Amino acid sequence: MSDSWKRTKTASYTAATDPITWGTALGATILYATPMDNKITKHFMEEGYFLSTNKDDFMREVNGAIAITTATFVPDDGNYTKKIKRLIVEGSTLILARETVPVLYKNISKENPAKTHNNAVGSHHALEPFTGAALTRRNVKQMNIDNWVKYTIVGSNYFLASLTSLIRVQEGGHSFGDQLVSASIGNYIGLFMHDVFMMENNANLNIAISRNSLMAGINYRF
Repeated sequence: MSDSWKRTKTASYTAATDPITWGTALGATILYATPMDNKITKHFMEEGYFLSTNKDDFMREVNGAIAITTATFVPDDGNYTKKIKRLIVEGSTLILARETVPVLYKNISKENPAKTHNNAVGSHHALEPFTGAALTRRNVKQMNIDNWVKYTIVGSNYFLASLTSLIRVQEGGHSFGDQLVSASIGNYIGLFMHDVFMMENNANLNIAISRNSLMAGINYRF
C-alpha cells in the first residue's frame, strides 16, 4: 500500500472520528428520527433570540477569512513555497465547501421550515463556516502561541460558526437538524483537506516559483 493511500485513509479516518464531525452527525440522526427537530426549530423561530438577522451573509464569510489569515501566521521556517501551498490548499478547500452545498440541493429534496424551498439539507451558513473553523483549528495548532490563546481562537471560531448556523434556523431557512448535517460535512471537509495535502507524503500540491511566474500542480500518486 502506497504512502499516499495510507495518508488518504488516515486523513479520512481522523476527520470522520473527530467529535465535532460525528457528534453533529449523531445529533442530526437523533433529531430526524424524533419530533424534536421540529420542536427545537419552531422554538428558535418563535422566540427570536437574535436581534438582527440581516448580517448572516456577511457572518458566513468571516470564518473563511480567519482561516486564510491564520494560515499566513503558521511558522514555515522561511519556506515561502510551503506557505503559498498552504494558502492555495485552504482557499481551494473553502471553494470546495461552497460548491458542495449546490450538490446537496440537487440530490436531497427536503422542505425548509418556512416552506419557501425544498433545499433544506445543505446550508452555506453552516457548511462554509464550519469548514473555515476546522482549517483555523489546524493552523492554530501549529502556531507558537500559548495554549489558552489557541483554545480561545478555536472556540471563538466554532462559536461564530454555530451562531451563523442558528440564525438561519431562526429565519426558517433550515431546521436545527439540517444545520447539524451541514456542520458535520463542513468540519469533515476542512480537516480532511488540510491533513491529506499539508502533511509530508506522496500526495501533495507542488509549487514552483520563478522570477516571472508561479506554477502549481497536484501530484497525487498511488
